Amino acid sequence: MAIKDQEIFGLIETIGDHYNQNVNNRYLRNIMLHLPLEKQTWDCIDSMIAISDYTRLQGYRFDELYDQIYAMALFISQVRKTILPNMKLYAGSSSNIPDREKILRDMAVSNLGSNLGILADKVNELFLKVIEIDQDEHTGRRTEYEKMPELAEVGRLLVSD
Repeated sequence: MAIKDQEIFGLIETIGDHYNQNVNNRYLRNIMLHLPLEKQTWDCIDSMIAISDYTRLQGYRFDELYDQIYAMALFISQVRKTILPNMKLYAGSSSNIPDREKILRDMAVSNLGSNLGILADKVNELFLKVIEIDQDEHTGRRTEYEKMPELAEVGRLLVSD
């Protein structure tokens, strides 16, 4: 059964907006390329943040949405582990950047940790809502959540280490 819940679509749009504006913006995008994530993970993130008209009409399959949530949780965890501790190295020199751009870049860099926390909270909210719908849809049967053992890690991945 497909998920066509408008609250889910709203949460995903909020996640996509926050991700694009505060985590994967033009000041941080090149830094994010240093993450040790597989192409499949990046593809899941991309498909999550860009809801197509087709998806709006057809809805999400549970396994598809869970894969996207898991990919976003992996992303958040990896940024916290590999990027944040070395942020000064990744930010690089700013000798040939105009002052206005330097200020905006420095703001993006310094707020990355808190913006990741907000993103993690939003992803967790989506995750809990999808589980709730999954349980309602599969009353008396095994939920899709239970069929995907890697989802047990999502909470740990979303909590800062």
